[in-house]
Amino acid sequence: MLEASFISGLYALTGIGAILLPFSLANRESRVVKIMCTFWTITGVLFTLFGALNYFTHIGLIVNTMK
Repeated sequence: MLEASFISGLYALTGIGAILLPFSLANRESRVVKIMCTFWTITGVLFTLFGALNYFTHIGLIVNTMK
């Protein structure tokens, strides 16, 4: 439940950034650009950390490499 909620939150923040993208193209100095970049930076870092943790701590990987 925790993993699903975390990933859903990451997808939501990425989606909000994607929705804001067309509005940020009109004026690249606007507040919308800063919000979009913040959302995408946070989600990019969290997706990378989640992928690394999922790879190195997943039970399937641990069981299959302990031969």
